[in-house]
Parts: sequence; structure tokens; C-alpha cells
Amino acid sequence: MNKKGLLAGAAVFLLLFCMACGAPSSKEWALRNIGKEKAMCETEEELVPTLSEDRADTVKTADEDKKAPKEEEKPKWGHYTVTAEITVDNGRKLDLILHGFRPEDRSCYGIDKIDVYDGANLIQTISVKEAIQEEDTDYGYIEGYTETWDEDGGLYIGDMNFDGVEDIGLFAWIPLVNIPYYYWLWDKEEQQFTYAFCICEPTLIDTEKEQIVVEMRDSCCSWETHYYAYDENGELQMVGYIYDDYRDDVLKREIYELIDGEMQLIGEEPLPPMVG
Repeated sequence: MNKKGLLAGAAVFLLLFCMACGAPSSKEWALRNIGKEKAMCETEEELVPTLSEDRADTVKTADEDKKAPKEEEKPKWGHYTVTAEITVDNGRKLDLILHGFRPEDRSCYGIDKIDVYDGANLIQTISVKEAIQEEDTDYGYIEGYTETWDEDGGLYIGDMNFDGVEDIGLFAWIPLVNIPYYYWLWDKEEQQFTYAFCICEPTLIDTEKEQIVVEMRDSCCSWETHYYAYDENGELQMVGYIYDDYRDDVLKREIYELIDGEMQLIGEEPLPPMVG
């Protein structure tokens, strides 16, 4: 074969090679389209069929013998549910279904209601709006929803009134400093959860004294430790607090106690300088 024939043959081979390897296959384009469709989905219902039907048919392993396992994806935004279990009186197990929402333009989540199930029976729907109206704290991004960094609404399950039964807490809204929580207590007589109060985290449950202890930042140089207890009517009230003032010209701790219905100063002590 002459030199011109060799060059022509090489050019044809190179062209065919580029056509075979350079252009994306229909399956590759399908994958890219799935990514576009996923980005446009606003709800879990729209997203799941796209992934479960198309992706498994288009993604294959290198030897083309097996389909890749389906990938479980969560929506970037939209409505969703989270489930949890709680134990109430007599060891009775109840299921909680939290209804949440994440706005398209926000990185936070919100919960607006909790369905309480006893087996297959819906026995109660807890409305977050009830707590918001009770406390006059509609500070969330969406009206009627909590505001939190977690999909489960920062769900807390634990005994908050020392009756041996688990209660429910939800992260209320995203604050500048102290973290507020709404709490619903299980009512043994009514056999349902009742909204009770809003206090801040972090909390310490002192079972021996039957007190709830809350540490709060008051300013850049001061802290407060609040002590809560239930009165004879079952209402939570502050029974005392400690105020720590770390300003260089003060460095003093003040101790207050509820006496005859009024918070009174009962002691003072010096504080060491704040380190760091």
C-alpha cells in the first residue's frame, strides 16, 4: 500500500474511533437528564419514581452483566415524614409520625404536626401552631412550623415531669444564642399529649431533686443557670437561678431563690477570671 493509502486509512480509523468513544451514549445522556429532573423535583413523590424506574435501567456495571443497585435519595426540599417510637404509661408503645417541610431556598427544616398512632389507630394529632400561639413565638421561617437544622425537628423523647413516662420536645426556632424547645407532656388521664411549656437547652434533668436545670448565656460576659420545679398544680415554675458575671470589674456570682412568690437574692460569692 502506498503512503497516501496508509494516511487515508489512518484518518478513517481515527474518525471512527472518535465517533465511538467521544460521543455520549443514549444511556449516558439519560443519566444526565435524570440529574436535571432530580434538581427540578420539589417533593419526595416526584423524585422517587424518577430514580427507581429510570436509574436502575441506565446505570450498569463495567462488565454490563448486572444492574447497579438502586440508590435511595432524599428530596433536597419539599414535604417529608419522620417516624419515631415513644413509651407511655404501663409500657405502652406509640408511634410518632412527624410531618416536616424544607423550603427550596433554605437549609433549615420545619415540623408542623405530629401524628400519634397506637398500632393502626390514629389517637391524636399534635399541632405545632398550638404551641406557637400559646407562647406567641411565631419566629420560624414558615408560619405554623418550627425551625430547626435537623429533619426530625430536633426531636427529644424523655421524662420531663418525673412521672416515669416519656414526653415530647421539639426544637422551636433557630435563635441567636439560646436554643428554645416546645414540650408536650403525656396526660395519663386524658391518654394524650398536652402542650406544657417552652424552655431553653441545654437542660439537665435532676431526678433526685425533681428539677429541670437550664444553662443560658445572658451576654458575652455573663451566664444564668435556671432551676425549674413543678408546683402543687403540676405547673412548671422557676424556683431559683444563679447569675454569673465575668466582667473584669465584677467577677461575682449571685444566687437567687423563690421565696413567698418572689425571687430573692440569698447569697453572693466571687468568681475566678474567665479563661480564653
